[in-house]
Amino acid sequence: MADSELRAWVSDRLHDALGMSERTLVDFMIAGAKKASSPQALSQLMESCDYKMTPEMDALSDELWRRFPHASAVPVVHRPAAAHARQVVAQRAKNASYKLIPESSSEEEEEVKAAATGGG
Repeated sequence: MADSELRAWVSDRLHDALGMSERTLVDFMIAGAKKASSPQALSQLMESCDYKMTPEMDALSDELWRRFPHASAVPVVHRPAAAHARQVVAQRAKNASYKLIPESSSEEEEEVKAAATGGG
């Protein structure tokens, strides 16, 4: 939906819900919908600005919020670059935990071989 179409849609819906609509309120609703973490957060934002939250306003908040992509709405599985980065970090941490094995003397090697073969 183009920006002007979205503004017209919000304006019409605000007029239906509140009996009035003005450009600053339309812009405020759109900006709030883009930033809100949920439809309820958008409703609370409107309520905090002394707008009466009727069922029509709640429906408008819900529908408007759903028209925008939100970070919380994108599952982690759909972000392969982030998953790969986590795997790389985990592998680096695992690699850093490895230590060098000290070189053993020839006597220790003979003892290990003897123990492995069952000889004494």
